[in-house]
Amino acid sequence: KTLAAFRAYDDGIGPDIYVATAARILGKPAEAIVKDERQTYGKVPVLACGYQGGSGAFRKIGGKVSEAKAKEIVEAWRASNPAIVSYWYALDEAFKKALRFKGEVVVAGAEGRQVKFRVKGSFLWCRLPSGRLLCYPYPRLDTAHTFELEDGRVKKLSARELAKQGAPSGAKQTRIDYGAAFYMHVDGLSNKWVETDTYGGKLAENITQAVCRDLLAEAIKRCEAAGFPVVLHVHDEVVAEIATDSVDLHTFEAVCSETPEWADGLPVVASGWKGARYRK
Repeated sequence: KTLAAFRAYDDGIGPDIYVATAARILGKPAEAIVKDERQTYGKVPVLACGYQGGSGAFRKIGGKVSEAKAKEIVEAWRASNPAIVSYWYALDEAFKKALRFKGEVVVAGAEGRQVKFRVKGSFLWCRLPSGRLLCYPYPRLDTAHTFELEDGRVKKLSARELAKQGAPSGAKQTRIDYGAAFYMHVDGLSNKWVETDTYGGKLAENITQAVCRDLLAEAIKRCEAAGFPVVLHVHDEVVAEIATDSVDLHTFEAVCSETPEWADGLPVVASGWKGARYRK
C-alpha cells in the first residue's frame, strides 16, 4: 500500500503519503482528510511508526494526544501496514538465526530485494540489494539456559553466567530461550566502544537508510558522468554547480531519478530547482 501510494502521488493521481495514511487509519476518503487529521493521523504516524516506534515515539515526535490515543493510532497504523510489520519480525528472526547458526546465510525480505545476513569471524554482515555490506561488530545473542538439578530444582543461567561458572554439576539442560541481539559500536560522544541492542525495526531503519544512501551515491556518479559537477549533497539532495547559460533542469531531474537495476520497481522521483545560491 505504501509503495502504491508513492507511485500514485508521483503520477499525479493520488494524495501524498501523509493524507493516504490518515485516510487508511481513519477509514475516510482522502479528499475528506483535513489539515489536523493529516498531521496527527498521517505525518506523525509515518515518521514515528515505520521503524517499530510505539506510543512513546509517537508522542515524542509530535503526536499531541493522550497515551491511550497514541497507542490506538499506533495500533491502527500497524494494522494498515501489515507488510512493514511482517518485515520487522522477518529481519529480527533472520539476524538472530544468523547468530545461532554461524556461517549460514539467512535471507529476509521480498523476492528481488532481499537482504542476507551471515556471521563471519567477529562480525555479522548484512548484504544489501545493491551488494554493499553493512557490518555489525562483535554480535551476540542473549540466551537463557534452563537446567534441571539433581534434586529436582530448576536453575536458569544467562549465556555469560554459563560461560563464567559452567553448568551445575550433574544437571541436565532442558531448554534454551533466545532473547535480544546485541553488537558493538563506537559511541559518538565518548568515542568508545559500547554495546547496544537491536531489533527488527532498528534493522529496518539501518537497511532503509543504507539503501537510500546507495541510491544517492549512484545518482551522484550519474550526474558527474552527464556533465553536472556535484559540489555537495545534503540528506537526499544533490547540488551541482554549472554555468547559468547551460542549465538543463529537466535532464538533471531525469538523471537523478534513474533507478538502478538492483532497485527495479522502487519509485524514485527527483524534483529540482535552480538558483544563484544554495537554499534549503
